[in-house]
Amino acid sequence: MNRDEMPLLDHLEELRGRIFKGLLALVGGFVIGYVVARPVLRYIIFVSGVQHVQVLDVAEAFFAIIKLALIIGFVIASPVIFYQAAAFILPGLLPRERRILAVVFMPGVLLFAAGIAAGFYLVVPPVLHIMLSFAGPGIATNIRLQSLLAFVIGLSFPLGFVAELPLVSGVLANLGLITPRWFGRQRRYALLLAFVAAAIITPPNTALAMLAVGAAIYAIYELSAVVVRLAWRPRRGGGWDMDERDPTGL
Repeated sequence: MNRDEMPLLDHLEELRGRIFKGLLALVGGFVIGYVVARPVLRYIIFVSGVQHVQVLDVAEAFFAIIKLALIIGFVIASPVIFYQAAAFILPGLLPRERRILAVVFMPGVLLFAAGIAAGFYLVVPPVLHIMLSFAGPGIATNIRLQSLLAFVIGLSFPLGFVAELPLVSGVLANLGLITPRWFGRQRRYALLLAFVAAAIITPPNTALAMLAVGAAIYAIYELSAVVVRLAWRPRRGGGWDMDERDPTGL
């Protein structure tokens, strides 16, 4: 039977199977993450430049390890999770859309990992160093393990999703769903949303970190604008134009 002719219950059954496989990959990733969590945590402390961290609650170290293991597990399982999502929607796409999805799948996974790595290596150390420098001489900086881990994850992990923006924008432009002119008109909103998103994903009371992440997100938007100009193709078969749907001209 053609998949397009499958009854709703069969689609739901397939969806359940895809979700189960994704969760199974996540559990396997969590087990691996738990095994490597302690060395990874020591490496995070080393890269951050903090001399030592302290634990103030009985269960603080345990929950820090579990949280880190979940993050590592998701990163490890992300190719399987993304593949299961793509495999479910692929039969419902047009041939051209299937080809595009097949081409961008691996770059999407690599961009996700690259975004996290960029946040960890390029954003976290300088921001943390600058913020700790405000303490000045004679002031001891005793950082809690929970606080340091939340700071590192809050700055690096969301950038993995943000790094997907150029790829997603390029795909939409290639399909003719967005145009360079429309994308450029959203610049003022992109600037606002970049710093709103930065305020949400960064830990509280870290204004410098918010500015750094907001600037990074907006820089990715500008890179996406270049990708849209390079990838844009007029939509075949007519259809509406996003420029025509914007009577305000904003």
